[in-house]
Amino acid sequence: MDAVATLELVEVASDGERKPIRVEIGWPHFDERGSWACPVVVTSVSNEVREIHGEDSMQALCLGVQFVRSMLQSVVERGSRLLHDDEDTDFHLEVYFGNNGQQA
Repeated sequence: MDAVATLELVEVASDGERKPIRVEIGWPHFDERGSWACPVVVTSVSNEVREIHGEDSMQALCLGVQFVRSMLQSVVERGSRLLHDDEDTDFHLEVYFGNNGQQA
């Protein structure tokens, strides 16, 4: 996949096990079904490339980013921490993705 954006993280499970996570978001493209699709993969959560569909390229990209947030949120909800891989500091979802519609 030709990625438009990538992110390298580390998941630290409650037992201390560390696993790398790589996020890739590809370029939105028009597909054979007549919609726009944005390829997304979040390794370590799932190595499957998901095609996130939208009415146009902007919607497909925005939905792809929201999908990444939900995948990373699921890691946190199961009790793991997310760290920046190069600094070993906490990765805060709200810094990258906003408060997800919640009041600050």
